[in-house]
Amino acid sequence: TGSEVFPMVNQVQLHVGMGSDPEGFRTFAEKHEIKLQAYSPFGSGGHGSEEILTGNLTTSIGKAHGKSAAQVALKWIVSHNVSVATKSSNPAHLKANADIFDFTLSDAEMDSLDKATFASEDTPSFLCRDSNPSASQVQLKSEMSVVV
Repeated sequence: TGSEVFPMVNQVQLHVGMGSDPEGFRTFAEKHEIKLQAYSPFGSGGHGSEEILTGNLTTSIGKAHGKSAAQVALKWIVSHNVSVATKSSNPAHLKANADIFDFTLSDAEMDSLDKATFASEDTPSFLCRDSNPSASQVQLKSEMSVVV
């Protein structure tokens, strides 16, 4: 039998270039009061996407605010009310990752970042690519498609 208790936090891959609501995960989480937490916020499975870290979109927005492209990518995530998990062994990067709360992305900047599709093949969860899903995964995916 299925559980009636939804998770409180769902950690999913989410970054600029995937769209603002990939696979309907944000919409589903909001509807069910689940907090999303983004991992791999710079793309490429944690290695950092060239398009995010050095691409024109994020770097030009960053220059307008005196911030790095990485800071823009993190700010985009938290501006969607999604928490973010970052990692680095470099103290300067750790400090920069936390230094994203002193600027605001404009509506036009958010819209541009939301519409970026250079990573549209990335999925929020490995379960999105499961070729042999369990019955509960099929049911959950069905429920999510109704939400979207």
